[in-house]
Amino acid sequence: EFEGTMFRFPLRSMEMADKSGIKNEECTISSILNLFKAFEEPARKCLLFLRNVCKVQVKIRTPDGTISELFNVAVEKKAEESVWNRVHKVIGKSSKREFFQ
Repeated sequence: EFEGTMFRFPLRSMEMADKSGIKNEECTISSILNLFKAFEEPARKCLLFLRNVCKVQVKIRTPDGTISELFNVAVEKKAEESVWNRVHKVIGKSSKREFFQ
């Protein structure tokens, strides 16, 4: 059972894009892969500042049903605590709960 948030990115041929009421640009496999590859490095940095997200995985399901992982970035528990400890020293709040209120 999957416990997370899933996004589906639909691919559109030029013909489908022309008929779309959302976006009239073609969306190819290569454009989506380039988008995901460009997101990998920023995802690593963003995780340090996100409170409830500790992992980002990008997986691709092929037409035959095969699933392959494009990338997987995560914040280790030690890194998360280290960031919190630095924030705590700077602002002097006694707990994460107090800080985020």
